[in-house]
Amino acid sequence: MATMRPSLIDRAERFGRDVIRAFAPRQVRQLVVNPTATAEFWQGPRTRQQKFDDPYAQHAWVYACVNAIARNVARIPWVIKTGTRKDSSITEATPWTRLFDRPNPLLSRTQFWVATIVQLQVTGRSIWVKESDSDRRIGPGEIPSELWPISKRFFEAVTERQGSSKIVAWKYSPSAGHQVLYAPHEIVDHKHVNPNDFLGALAPMDAALQGARLDHKAGRHGESIMDNSAVH
Repeated sequence: MATMRPSLIDRAERFGRDVIRAFAPRQVRQLVVNPTATAEFWQGPRTRQQKFDDPYAQHAWVYACVNAIARNVARIPWVIKTGTRKDSSITEATPWTRLFDRPNPLLSRTQFWVATIVQLQVTGRSIWVKESDSDRRIGPGEIPSELWPISKRFFEAVTERQGSSKIVAWKYSPSAGHQVLYAPHEIVDHKHVNPNDFLGALAPMDAALQGARLDHKAGRHGESIMDNSAVH
């Protein structure tokens, strides 16, 4: 069966259309780029690392794990016993019982233990401050009427001399320019021991920080990409 061959004119017209199509300006899809997200995405590692300074507040799994430990400890039915180790009995009518049932006006028994364990897990240390039932400072051997769990970030141990391990006072700095000195008998120092620093503390969070930081960076990476419409 005979077929019709394109004429010379047809071939010339087709060639002309191909040339026009090849050199015609192409339409480019407009991309909406978030400049803030772009800047965060290309920040140096040191800058991003410095911003991850509060894992408990910035990382969901850190918060969940620390709270799970703290709440489990808070559920333990703590009791006060009198007598010897071999011959003891539970007592419910002592100043110590009343103290731990309501450690201070702001925290319940459960909240008190949660605050203590959270501080231990995150900073490696929780410091209880003993208070009397009046404005006077509590004396040695006196049963406190209130206990306040305070983060180590506000405290500094004052030693007998430089290089000494004997603590003669605790310096409490709740705000800039304001300091209070507490005698050792006014403080209960709970800490995870740091084998490289007798006076310091080593928090479980310190050991887990690298993994948490890496996960945080991955999350920031994904967030920056999504903010830039999946373009970086």
